[in-house]
Amino acid sequence: NGEDGKNPDGSDIDTSEIKSSYIIGKALKALDLDYNADTVSSQISITPIITEEEQALYESKLEHGEDYEIMSNQYTIALNASTTFGKDYAKKMLNQVLEEYMQYYGEKYIDTEGVTDNLDGIMDTGYDYIEMMDVIENSLSSSMETLNKKVSASDSFRSSTTGMSFADLYKEFNFYYNKGSGISAKIINGKITKDRDVLLAKYKKKNSDMKLETSANTKKIDDIKKVIDSYVKMMEDSGNASFADKDILDAVYDEYNKDKDNSDHTTSYDELLQDYVTNRIGCEKNDIETAYNEYIIEKFTSANIASSENDQAKIKEDIQNLLNDTESLFTKFAETNADYNQYLGVQHIRPLSSVCIQKKLPVKKYTLMIAAAVLLLGTICFVVIFRMYDITKQALAEKNQRKERNHDEKD
Repeated sequence: NGEDGKNPDGSDIDTSEIKSSYIIGKALKALDLDYNADTVSSQISITPIITEEEQALYESKLEHGEDYEIMSNQYTIALNASTTFGKDYAKKMLNQVLEEYMQYYGEKYIDTEGVTDNLDGIMDTGYDYIEMMDVIENSLSSSMETLNKKVSASDSFRSSTTGMSFADLYKEFNFYYNKGSGISAKIINGKITKDRDVLLAKYKKKNSDMKLETSANTKKIDDIKKVIDSYVKMMEDSGNASFADKDILDAVYDEYNKDKDNSDHTTSYDELLQDYVTNRIGCEKNDIETAYNEYIIEKFTSANIASSENDQAKIKEDIQNLLNDTESLFTKFAETNADYNQYLGVQHIRPLSSVCIQKKLPVKKYTLMIAAAVLLLGTICFVVIFRMYDITKQALAEKNQRKERNHDEKD
Protein backbone atom coordinates (compact mmCIF):
# COMPACT_ATOMS: atom_id res chain seq x y z
CA ASN A 1 0.00 0.00 0.00
CA GLY A 2 3.04 2.27 -0.07
CA GLU A 3 1.97 4.08 -3.25
CA ASP A 4 -1.16 5.23 -1.41
CA GLY A 5 0.79 6.38 1.63
CA LYS A 6 -0.41 3.38 3.65
CA ASN A 7 1.19 0.66 5.74
CA PRO A 8 0.26 -3.03 5.20
CA ASP A 9 -2.39 -2.75 7.94
CA GLY A 10 -4.03 0.24 6.23
CA SER A 11 -2.75 2.94 8.60
CA ASP A 12 -1.00 6.05 7.26
CA ILE A 13 2.77 5.93 6.79
CA ASP A 14 4.51 8.03 9.44
CA THR A 15 8.18 8.40 8.54
CA SER A 16 8.89 10.36 11.73
CA GLU A 17 8.89 6.98 13.50
CA ILE A 18 12.29 6.34 11.92
CA LYS A 19 13.87 8.92 14.21
CA SER A 20 11.58 8.41 17.20
CA SER A 21 13.11 8.22 20.67
CA TYR A 22 12.20 4.51 20.81
CA ILE A 23 14.14 3.64 17.64
CA ILE A 24 17.08 5.92 18.47
CA GLY A 25 17.21 4.49 22.01
CA LYS A 26 17.42 0.93 20.69
CA ALA A 27 20.12 1.92 18.18
CA LEU A 28 22.21 3.62 20.88
CA LYS A 29 21.85 0.60 23.14
CA ALA A 30 22.86 -1.79 20.33
CA LEU A 31 25.97 0.32 19.60
CA ASP A 32 26.66 0.80 23.33
CA LEU A 33 26.80 4.59 22.93
CA ASP A 34 25.99 7.03 25.71
CA TYR A 35 24.58 9.85 23.58
CA ASN A 36 21.42 11.89 23.97
CA ALA A 37 18.60 10.37 21.87
CA ASP A 38 17.07 13.78 21.08
CA THR A 39 20.43 15.03 19.79
CA VAL A 40 20.76 12.04 17.46
CA SER A 41 17.14 12.45 16.32
CA SER A 42 17.80 16.11 15.43
CA GLN A 43 20.72 14.99 13.24
CA ILE A 44 18.44 12.86 11.04
CA SER A 45 16.46 14.30 8.14
CA ILE A 46 13.85 12.43 6.09
CA THR A 47 12.94 13.75 2.64
CA PRO A 48 10.38 12.18 0.27
CA ILE A 49 11.60 11.44 -3.25
CA ILE A 50 9.12 13.05 -5.66
CA THR A 51 9.17 12.11 -9.35
CA GLU A 52 8.99 14.83 -11.99
CA GLU A 53 5.62 13.50 -13.14
CA GLU A 54 4.22 13.65 -9.60
CA GLN A 55 5.53 17.19 -9.11
CA ALA A 56 4.08 18.32 -12.47
CA LEU A 57 0.70 16.81 -11.57
CA TYR A 58 0.79 18.52 -8.17
CA GLU A 59 1.53 21.93 -9.71
CA SER A 60 -1.15 21.43 -12.36
CA LYS A 61 -3.76 20.61 -9.71
CA LEU A 62 -2.78 23.70 -7.73
CA GLU A 63 -3.10 25.93 -10.81
CA HIS A 64 -6.68 24.69 -11.26
CA GLY A 65 -7.49 25.21 -7.60
CA GLU A 66 -7.75 21.50 -6.83
CA ASP A 67 -6.47 19.83 -3.68
CA TYR A 68 -3.84 17.20 -4.29
CA GLU A 69 -1.63 15.40 -1.79
CA ILE A 70 1.67 14.03 -3.01
CA MET A 71 2.14 10.42 -1.94
CA SER A 72 5.60 8.92 -1.85
CA ASN A 73 6.89 5.50 -0.91
CA GLN A 74 10.54 6.45 -1.39
CA TYR A 75 12.57 8.58 0.99
CA THR A 76 16.09 9.84 1.43
CA ILE A 77 17.30 9.51 5.00
CA ALA A 78 20.38 11.43 6.05
CA LEU A 79 22.31 11.83 9.28
CA ASN A 80 24.54 14.87 9.61
CA ALA A 81 27.07 14.79 12.42
CA SER A 82 30.45 16.20 13.37
CA THR A 83 33.55 14.01 13.15
CA THR A 84 34.00 14.62 16.87
CA PHE A 85 31.65 11.64 17.31
CA GLY A 86 34.09 9.47 15.36
CA LYS A 87 34.97 9.07 11.72
CA ASP A 88 32.47 6.22 11.09
CA TYR A 89 29.82 7.41 13.54
CA ALA A 90 27.32 8.65 10.94
CA LYS A 91 27.43 5.45 8.89
CA LYS A 92 27.22 3.12 11.89
CA MET A 93 24.41 5.05 13.56
CA LEU A 94 22.28 5.39 10.42
CA ASN A 95 22.73 1.71 9.58
CA GLN A 96 21.66 0.73 13.11
CA VAL A 97 18.68 3.11 13.10
CA LEU A 98 17.40 1.62 9.84
CA GLU A 99 17.94 -1.92 11.13
CA GLU A 100 15.99 -1.17 14.32
CA TYR A 101 13.22 0.52 12.33
CA MET A 102 12.78 -2.44 9.99
CA GLN A 103 12.37 -4.77 12.96
CA TYR A 104 9.96 -2.33 14.60
CA TYR A 105 7.98 -2.00 11.37
CA GLY A 106 7.56 -5.76 11.12
CA GLU A 107 6.40 -5.96 14.73
CA LYS A 108 3.93 -3.07 14.52
CA TYR A 109 2.42 -3.22 11.05
CA ILE A 110 2.64 -6.90 10.10
CA ASP A 111 0.86 -9.65 12.00
CA THR A 112 3.63 -11.64 13.68
CA GLU A 113 2.24 -13.24 16.79
CA GLY A 114 4.85 -13.79 19.47
CA VAL A 115 4.80 -15.55 22.82
CA THR A 116 5.14 -14.39 26.41
CA ASP A 117 7.05 -16.32 29.03
CA ASN A 118 4.51 -16.29 31.87
CA LEU A 119 6.31 -18.93 33.91
CA ASP A 120 8.70 -16.62 35.74
CA GLY A 121 8.30 -16.96 39.52
CA ILE A 122 5.75 -19.76 39.29
CA MET A 123 7.61 -21.74 41.96
CA ASP A 124 7.04 -18.91 44.44
CA THR A 125 3.27 -18.79 43.98
CA GLY A 126 0.69 -20.64 46.02
CA TYR A 127 0.21 -23.26 43.29
CA ASP A 128 0.28 -26.93 44.12
CA TYR A 129 2.53 -29.11 41.97
CA ILE A 130 -0.14 -30.33 39.54
CA GLU A 131 -1.38 -26.73 39.16
CA MET A 132 2.14 -25.61 38.25
CA MET A 133 2.31 -28.30 35.60
CA ASP A 134 -1.11 -27.28 34.22
CA VAL A 135 0.19 -23.72 33.74
CA ILE A 136 3.51 -24.89 32.23
CA GLU A 137 1.87 -27.32 29.80
CA ASN A 138 -0.72 -24.72 28.74
CA SER A 139 2.05 -22.19 28.10
CA LEU A 140 4.07 -24.66 26.03
CA SER A 141 0.97 -25.81 24.14
CA SER A 142 0.01 -22.20 23.31
CA SER A 143 3.56 -21.54 22.07
CA MET A 144 3.40 -24.62 19.86
CA GLU A 145 0.14 -23.38 18.29
CA THR A 146 1.79 -20.05 17.51
CA LEU A 147 4.86 -21.78 16.09
CA ASN A 148 2.71 -24.02 13.93
CA LYS A 149 1.17 -20.93 12.30
CA LYS A 150 4.62 -19.46 11.71
CA VAL A 151 5.88 -22.68 10.14
CA SER A 152 2.93 -22.59 7.73
CA ALA A 153 3.53 -18.92 6.92
CA SER A 154 7.31 -19.12 6.45
CA ASP A 155 8.78 -22.60 6.67
CA SER A 156 12.01 -21.52 4.95
CA PHE A 157 12.94 -18.75 7.42
CA ARG A 158 15.95 -19.31 9.67
CA SER A 159 17.18 -16.87 12.31
CA SER A 160 20.69 -15.46 11.90
CA THR A 161 20.91 -15.00 15.69
CA THR A 162 19.85 -18.45 16.89
CA GLY A 163 20.39 -20.40 13.67
CA MET A 164 16.95 -21.96 14.20
CA SER A 165 13.82 -22.15 12.08
CA PHE A 166 10.31 -22.14 13.53
CA ALA A 167 10.11 -25.87 12.78
CA ASP A 168 13.23 -26.42 14.92
CA LEU A 169 11.68 -24.44 17.75
CA TYR A 170 8.43 -26.39 17.46
CA LYS A 171 10.32 -29.67 17.89
CA GLU A 172 12.08 -28.37 21.02
CA PHE A 173 8.84 -27.07 22.53
CA ASN A 174 7.19 -30.40 21.77
CA PHE A 175 10.07 -32.25 23.47
CA TYR A 176 9.71 -30.24 26.69
CA TYR A 177 5.92 -30.46 26.50
CA ASN A 178 6.21 -34.26 26.51
CA LYS A 179 8.75 -34.01 29.34
CA GLY A 180 6.25 -31.92 31.28
CA SER A 181 3.52 -34.48 30.65
CA GLY A 182 5.82 -37.09 32.21
CA ILE A 183 6.26 -34.95 35.33
CA SER A 184 2.48 -34.44 35.54
CA ALA A 185 1.94 -38.20 35.31
CA LYS A 186 4.47 -38.71 38.13
CA ILE A 187 2.62 -36.17 40.30
CA ILE A 188 -0.80 -37.71 39.62
CA ASN A 189 0.27 -41.33 40.02
CA GLY A 190 2.22 -40.54 43.20
CA LYS A 191 -0.57 -38.22 44.45
CA ILE A 192 2.11 -35.69 45.37
CA THR A 193 0.64 -32.53 46.88
CA LYS A 194 1.47 -29.67 49.23
CA ASP A 195 -2.03 -29.58 50.71
CA ARG A 196 -4.67 -32.06 49.55
CA ASP A 197 -7.71 -30.20 50.92
CA VAL A 198 -6.71 -26.85 49.39
CA LEU A 199 -5.97 -28.55 46.06
CA LEU A 200 -9.36 -30.31 45.95
CA ALA A 201 -11.18 -27.09 46.89
CA LYS A 202 -9.51 -25.24 43.99
CA TYR A 203 -10.46 -27.84 41.39
CA LYS A 204 -14.03 -28.06 42.69
CA LYS A 205 -14.27 -24.25 42.42
CA LYS A 206 -12.96 -24.44 38.83
CA ASN A 207 -15.65 -26.95 37.92
CA SER A 208 -18.35 -24.84 39.54
CA ASP A 209 -17.27 -21.83 37.47
CA MET A 210 -17.07 -23.98 34.33
CA LYS A 211 -20.65 -25.18 34.79
CA LEU A 212 -21.94 -21.60 35.07
CA GLU A 213 -20.01 -20.57 31.94
CA THR A 214 -21.21 -23.62 30.02
CA SER A 215 -24.79 -22.90 31.03
CA ALA A 216 -24.51 -19.32 29.73
CA ASN A 217 -22.93 -20.48 26.46
CA THR A 218 -25.61 -23.14 26.02
CA LYS A 219 -28.32 -20.47 26.40
CA LYS A 220 -26.60 -18.36 23.72
CA ILE A 221 -26.35 -21.38 21.42
CA ASP A 222 -30.05 -22.15 21.81
CA ASP A 223 -30.98 -18.52 21.11
CA ILE A 224 -28.79 -18.36 18.01
CA LYS A 225 -30.13 -21.70 16.75
CA LYS A 226 -33.69 -20.39 17.00
CA VAL A 227 -32.72 -17.35 14.93
CA ILE A 228 -30.97 -19.55 12.34
CA ASP A 229 -34.00 -21.86 12.12
CA SER A 230 -36.27 -18.83 11.66
CA TYR A 231 -33.93 -17.48 9.00
CA VAL A 232 -33.99 -20.76 7.08
CA LYS A 233 -37.80 -20.95 7.29
CA MET A 234 -38.28 -17.38 6.08
CA MET A 235 -35.81 -18.02 3.26
CA GLU A 236 -37.80 -21.06 2.20
CA ASP A 237 -41.11 -19.20 2.48
CA SER A 238 -39.82 -16.22 0.46
CA GLY A 239 -38.91 -18.37 -2.51
CA ASN A 240 -36.54 -15.59 -3.53
CA ALA A 241 -32.88 -16.55 -3.48
CA SER A 242 -31.83 -12.92 -4.11
CA PHE A 243 -33.59 -11.70 -0.94
CA ALA A 244 -30.92 -9.94 1.16
CA ASP A 245 -29.63 -11.57 4.34
CA LYS A 246 -30.15 -8.39 6.30
CA ASP A 247 -33.77 -7.99 5.23
CA ILE A 248 -34.68 -11.47 6.43
CA LEU A 249 -32.60 -11.25 9.60
CA ASP A 250 -34.20 -7.92 10.51
CA ALA A 251 -37.63 -9.48 10.05
CA VAL A 252 -36.57 -12.48 12.14
CA TYR A 253 -35.31 -10.27 14.95
CA ASP A 254 -38.43 -8.08 14.88
CA GLU A 255 -40.52 -11.20 15.34
CA TYR A 256 -38.20 -13.03 17.72
CA ASN A 257 -37.29 -10.08 19.95
CA LYS A 258 -40.86 -9.46 21.07
CA ASP A 259 -40.00 -11.18 24.34
CA LYS A 260 -36.67 -9.24 24.48
CA ASP A 261 -34.84 -12.45 25.47
CA ASN A 262 -32.43 -12.41 22.55
CA SER A 263 -30.29 -9.28 22.62
CA ASP A 264 -27.54 -10.53 20.29
CA HIS A 265 -28.68 -8.69 17.15
CA THR A 266 -26.27 -9.89 14.45
CA THR A 267 -26.78 -8.39 11.00
CA SER A 268 -25.08 -11.06 8.92
CA TYR A 269 -25.92 -14.72 8.56
CA ASP A 270 -22.19 -15.54 8.37
CA GLU A 271 -21.54 -13.66 11.61
CA LEU A 272 -24.46 -15.43 13.21
CA LEU A 273 -22.98 -18.82 12.31
CA GLN A 274 -19.54 -17.69 13.49
CA ASP A 275 -21.03 -16.69 16.84
CA TYR A 276 -22.72 -20.09 17.05
CA VAL A 277 -19.43 -21.89 16.34
CA THR A 278 -17.49 -19.76 18.86
CA ASN A 279 -19.95 -20.52 21.66
CA ARG A 280 -20.05 -24.18 20.67
CA ILE A 281 -16.26 -24.41 20.83
CA GLY A 282 -16.36 -22.71 24.24
CA CYS A 283 -18.75 -25.38 25.51
CA GLU A 284 -16.56 -28.18 24.13
CA LYS A 285 -13.46 -26.76 25.80
CA ASN A 286 -15.31 -26.42 29.08
CA ASP A 287 -16.49 -30.03 28.85
CA ILE A 288 -12.91 -31.22 28.34
CA GLU A 289 -11.61 -29.01 31.18
CA THR A 290 -14.41 -30.18 33.50
CA ALA A 291 -13.62 -33.83 32.78
CA TYR A 292 -9.93 -33.21 33.55
CA ASN A 293 -10.79 -31.46 36.81
CA GLU A 294 -13.04 -34.34 37.83
CA TYR A 295 -10.16 -36.74 37.12
CA ILE A 296 -7.79 -34.71 39.37
CA ILE A 297 -10.41 -34.59 42.13
CA GLU A 298 -10.94 -38.34 41.90
CA LYS A 299 -7.21 -39.09 42.00
CA PHE A 300 -6.30 -36.81 44.90
CA THR A 301 -9.32 -37.53 47.08
CA SER A 302 -7.50 -40.56 48.48
CA ALA A 303 -4.12 -38.76 48.76
CA ASN A 304 -2.39 -37.98 52.04
CA ILE A 305 -3.07 -34.55 53.52
CA ALA A 306 0.48 -33.62 52.45
CA SER A 307 3.17 -35.65 50.64
CA SER A 308 6.50 -36.48 52.26
CA GLU A 309 9.27 -33.88 52.14
CA ASN A 310 11.41 -36.27 50.08
CA ASP A 311 8.72 -36.72 47.39
CA GLN A 312 8.05 -32.97 47.29
CA ALA A 313 11.77 -32.18 47.00
CA LYS A 314 12.18 -34.51 44.02
CA ILE A 315 9.17 -33.05 42.19
CA LYS A 316 10.34 -29.51 42.92
CA GLU A 317 13.70 -30.34 41.37
CA ASP A 318 12.06 -31.85 38.26
CA ILE A 319 9.82 -28.81 37.79
CA GLN A 320 12.69 -26.35 38.36
CA ASN A 321 14.89 -28.13 35.79
CA LEU A 322 12.02 -27.99 33.30
CA LEU A 323 11.53 -24.28 33.98
CA ASN A 324 15.25 -23.61 33.43
CA ASP A 325 15.10 -25.39 30.07
CA THR A 326 11.90 -23.63 28.97
CA GLU A 327 13.27 -20.21 30.00
CA SER A 328 16.16 -20.72 27.59
CA LEU A 329 13.70 -21.92 24.95
CA PHE A 330 11.47 -18.84 25.30
CA THR A 331 14.58 -16.67 24.89
CA LYS A 332 15.41 -18.48 21.63
CA PHE A 333 11.83 -17.99 20.48
CA ALA A 334 11.99 -14.23 21.24
CA GLU A 335 15.33 -13.83 19.40
CA THR A 336 14.15 -15.85 16.41
CA ASN A 337 10.89 -13.92 16.25
CA ALA A 338 12.78 -10.60 16.44
CA ASP A 339 14.84 -11.65 13.41
CA TYR A 340 11.63 -12.74 11.68
CA ASN A 341 10.01 -9.36 12.31
CA GLN A 342 13.07 -7.68 10.83
CA TYR A 343 12.90 -10.04 7.87
CA LEU A 344 9.23 -9.14 7.32
CA GLY A 345 10.08 -5.46 7.66
CA VAL A 346 12.68 -5.83 4.92
CA GLN A 347 10.02 -7.41 2.68
CA HIS A 348 8.07 -4.15 2.91
CA ILE A 349 10.96 -1.69 3.27
CA ARG A 350 13.76 -2.11 0.75
CA PRO A 351 16.83 0.14 0.76
CA LEU A 352 17.34 1.67 -2.70
CA SER A 353 21.03 2.20 -1.91
CA SER A 354 23.40 1.37 0.91
CA VAL A 355 24.41 3.88 3.54
CA CYS A 356 27.37 5.98 2.38
CA ILE A 357 29.41 8.80 3.86
CA GLN A 358 29.66 12.22 2.24
CA LYS A 359 32.16 14.61 3.76
CA LYS A 360 30.62 18.00 4.30
CA LEU A 361 32.54 21.20 3.39
CA PRO A 362 34.04 22.64 6.61
CA VAL A 363 32.10 25.90 6.31
CA LYS A 364 33.65 27.68 9.30
CA LYS A 365 37.17 26.83 8.20
CA TYR A 366 36.64 28.04 4.64
CA THR A 367 34.76 31.13 5.80
CA LEU A 368 37.74 32.15 7.93
CA MET A 369 40.14 31.42 5.05
CA ILE A 370 38.07 33.51 2.64
CA ALA A 371 37.79 36.33 5.18
CA ALA A 372 41.56 36.25 5.68
CA ALA A 373 42.14 36.25 1.92
CA VAL A 374 39.79 39.20 1.44
CA LEU A 375 41.48 41.05 4.27
CA LEU A 376 44.94 40.35 2.82
CA LEU A 377 43.84 41.37 -0.66
CA GLY A 378 42.24 44.49 0.72
CA THR A 379 45.43 45.37 2.59
CA ILE A 380 47.55 44.85 -0.55
CA CYS A 381 45.15 46.98 -2.59
CA PHE A 382 45.25 49.70 0.06
CA VAL A 383 49.05 49.66 0.10
CA VAL A 384 49.25 49.75 -3.69
CA ILE A 385 46.71 52.57 -3.97
CA PHE A 386 48.40 54.52 -1.18
CA ARG A 387 51.81 54.05 -2.84
CA MET A 388 50.43 55.10 -6.22
CA TYR A 389 48.96 58.17 -4.58
CA ASP A 390 52.39 59.06 -3.10
CA ILE A 391 54.11 58.53 -6.44
CA THR A 392 51.52 60.59 -8.26
CA LYS A 393 51.73 63.34 -5.64
CA GLN A 394 55.53 63.38 -5.84
CA ALA A 395 55.44 63.48 -9.66
CA LEU A 396 53.04 66.41 -9.58
CA ALA A 397 55.26 68.24 -7.09
CA GLU A 398 58.36 67.74 -9.29
CA LYS A 399 56.41 68.92 -12.34
CA ASN A 400 55.35 72.07 -10.54
CA GLN A 401 58.93 72.69 -9.44
CA ARG A 402 60.15 72.42 -13.06
CA LYS A 403 57.50 74.85 -14.19
CA GLU A 404 58.57 77.32 -11.56
CA ARG A 405 62.26 77.05 -12.55
CA ASN A 406 61.41 77.56 -16.21
CA HIS A 407 59.36 80.58 -15.31
CA ASP A 408 62.21 82.02 -13.25
CA GLU A 409 64.70 81.51 -16.08
CA LYS A 410 62.45 83.39 -18.51
CA ASP A 411 62.15 86.24 -16.11
